[in-house]
Amino acid sequence: MDGAGCDMSCQTRSGYYRHEALLGYYRHEGLLGYYGHQCLLGHYRHEGLLGHYRHEGLLGHYRHEGLLGYYRLEGLLGYYRHEGLLGYYRHEGLSGYYRHEGLSGYYRHEGLSGCYRHEGLSGYCRHEGLLGYYRHEGLLGYHRHKGLSG
Repeated sequence: MDGAGCDMSCQTRSGYYRHEALLGYYRHEGLLGYYGHQCLLGHYRHEGLLGHYRHEGLLGHYRHEGLLGYYRLEGLLGYYRHEGLLGYYRHEGLSGYYRHEGLSGYYRHEGLSGCYRHEGLSGYCRHEGLLGYYRHEGLLGYHRHKGLSG
């Protein structure tokens, strides 16, 4: 197609190129790797020297895999995840869930329920808020406390 439909494809020295105007679709394959874009859906994808990158607009989804490790974000749900040189990190927004695994050991938090947990250089530590539960095991030995129930 050309003109109204505007479907253009060509093979060049730098690789493959295709564009379709009405759908907003763009694709290129060449020396820098793979690149694709679809306008109405907000979808963007790239694969090349810097690794894999993908984005979908209205859903707020973002994903990257490359030199810095793995990164993913989903907007409206507040979901965040990263895996890479600093270890593992995960967050989910409205539920207050937080988790990290890496150089400092294991860390986990869940917001509204007051749950806290850590395992790492200082040993084991756990806390649950409204129930007053606290527990620690590590260099200083074992310690346990339960609040209102004693």
